[in-house]
Amino acid sequence: MRTLVLAVLIGVSLAPVGCSGLIGDSHLTPPEDDGGFDEEPLPDGCDIGVTLARNGCTQSGCHGRSYEGNLDLASPGLAERLVDVRSQTAACAGELLIDPAAPENSLILKATNPAAHATGTACTELMPMERDPMSADDLACLNAWVLSAVADWGGPPIAPFVATPPESYAAMVKTLLNGEVLTATEVADVTEDPANLRTLVSTWMESEGFAATLGEFLSNSLQSHLDTRRLQELFGARGNRVIRANGTKLVAAVNDSVVTTARDIIDEGRPFTEVVTTNRWYVNTALLTVIAYFDRTLAERTAVANRHTVTRGTTALPIATSVATKNWVFPQQPADCTVTTLTEEMLLQVFMGSLFCNPVINLNEANAPLKPTDFTDWRYVTFQTGTSSVPWYDVPKVRAATTWTVRNPRVGFFTQPAFLANWLTSDDNKYRVLINQTLIAALDATFSAADPTEALLGSQVDKDHAAPGTQCYGCHRLMDPMRGYFASTTATSYAYQNEPTPAAFAFFGKRRNGGGIEVFADSIATHPRFALAWTQKLCMFATAQRCDESDPEVKRVAAAFKDSDHDFKQLVVELFTSPIVTRAAPVQTFETAEPLISVMRRAQLCLLLKTRTGVPTICTNGSVSRALTQVSADSFARGEVDFVLASDTSSFHMAAAERLCNAVAPLAVTASSRFKPTDGAVIEKIVTDFMGLPVGHSRHDLSVIALEDHVAAAVAEGATNQDAVRSAFVAACMSTDIVALGM
Repeated sequence: MRTLVLAVLIGVSLAPVGCSGLIGDSHLTPPEDDGGFDEEPLPDGCDIGVTLARNGCTQSGCHGRSYEGNLDLASPGLAERLVDVRSQTAACAGELLIDPAAPENSLILKATNPAAHATGTACTELMPMERDPMSADDLACLNAWVLSAVADWGGPPIAPFVATPPESYAAMVKTLLNGEVLTATEVADVTEDPANLRTLVSTWMESEGFAATLGEFLSNSLQSHLDTRRLQELFGARGNRVIRANGTKLVAAVNDSVVTTARDIIDEGRPFTEVVTTNRWYVNTALLTVIAYFDRTLAERTAVANRHTVTRGTTALPIATSVATKNWVFPQQPADCTVTTLTEEMLLQVFMGSLFCNPVINLNEANAPLKPTDFTDWRYVTFQTGTSSVPWYDVPKVRAATTWTVRNPRVGFFTQPAFLANWLTSDDNKYRVLINQTLIAALDATFSAADPTEALLGSQVDKDHAAPGTQCYGCHRLMDPMRGYFASTTATSYAYQNEPTPAAFAFFGKRRNGGGIEVFADSIATHPRFALAWTQKLCMFATAQRCDESDPEVKRVAAAFKDSDHDFKQLVVELFTSPIVTRAAPVQTFETAEPLISVMRRAQLCLLLKTRTGVPTICTNGSVSRALTQVSADSFARGEVDFVLASDTSSFHMAAAERLCNAVAPLAVTASSRFKPTDGAVIEKIVTDFMGLPVGHSRHDLSVIALEDHVAAAVAEGATNQDAVRSAFVAACMSTDIVALGM
């Protein structure tokens, strides 16, 4: 019985910052290490494995064990990976690595041919990088091998495309967007005319569920989600003291600020490029205090003239008096606590609720300078550049502010505490990780030695860090000149500093010399990759894999997004109604990556459970929460362009799903829940309101029969009706409609 139920319900089987790009190596692979090739040598002594190894192509970090540009030249089966396969790099996206129709046009030949570079027909730097060009004999060997590979190629595998029916792709799209079930009316609308999906998607975006989905997407895409440990590190050596009392509240404020600002830009239909250029941010008083504090230099924070006195008294002084005299009185302070002078760094700890005597004291609400309401009084504040006469500790003025003057410009998501705390820099790294992650987050691309863009301000390249001729120089020639955008106003501790430094922007075709951080932001917002980058990010969220950026359909969606003045909701409509997501028709992307049935990831699954069980706190329940931690979650990582996510099923995912479903069932099936075990129509409701298979769906009736049989068999074996219905709920919860998007 259990096997029958699962067969009916499942329906289908679940199926550090470096120098990226094509980079050479200063050491040759020994001749005996031929990269794993064991094919017979080509005529005239040409062995492609030895040829590639001799030129450093199969070195680890180039295209060997740790290959770059998604191009593995070392493993067996090389021809199968190259013939009729398109490049996935930002510089050469869409070009065929080996073009079977025109072998001479193959990217692998153009990239290594000095003549092609001399005529400007190559999309990348001359390969191998930072080495002498291939010899004439090696080029002839490579050319002969390409021709041989084409001759031996049997053509693309013939696998007939099977279009996904409207009832399936509409359910998947709605689940992804807001976690809700598809209704019978919606099934009928899309079945009658697939074009109706556009109207439905626009409607689904107006739900609370979509707001939650969008928030999660933005949090990961803008890399602006951090935990307490990261925030603690932002404040330096004594960061644990700053966050000791109210760290959880401050972390929530830091995370919510960027996401809410970006979401409001989207909801108001403003150009989404504003996430990179805006100086208007959603903050509360506590967060504004922190931002104002970071506008002080390190010297100002520790200067004797700027120190404050903290004493014990019967009543606290008025705030205005304390601000003017730098004298603070706390009745809560013990008699033996003799803190007399505090640096501004130490005063910030007091403002955040901790008085460091011996022992440490968490100030009560009556005594703390910042009150609980200072963590909830959200409003928009516009940051203007200049010199402020208002100190960060003047709480009444901070509370009243709707504009705030800063010396260190707060422009774009990458200048906000959430992003800065995730990507701390140092005197050695000098903003490089911050710059790289900014470009990854905004443009979905990282520095590549293969980027043919001509560099600017070569004098700003740290040649001790990346000497010309080394494999990293190709990246640093573009990266290092950008450091001046930050170094001019921002210390590596993220305090303010005044050190004017030349800067220049050169990245995948966009070049701009001079200017400050505002120019850096504008260069990103107006970059030719911006629309394509966010199309790619949303595509990865929806399909759990990269889309082919040379795909005409991907280009169409990106163009529609750009032409709408970067209206993000327009991008959602275009992409989620595109066959790239619906699989209703074949597209070029499917030539390099078969359509994937992704498992439900943690945030998606949590939203679905809250929406469909009617229990808004279900994800915070102890047993449910513990089970959810075992489900893969979308995240981001240093140097990684793509989201970090798990898309394929595994024994671990199914075990986590089973544990989760067993934890949810007792909360979802009760006498007072949406799925009451005494309700004669409870199985029908589980199928329609939980699994999302409305009346008229091709699997609705079979699912109802299977679950009813399951309940009857369980009762016959001695189970109570409640336990039998809960068991059926678990079976429904384990179906692909819940754990794998129902495709």
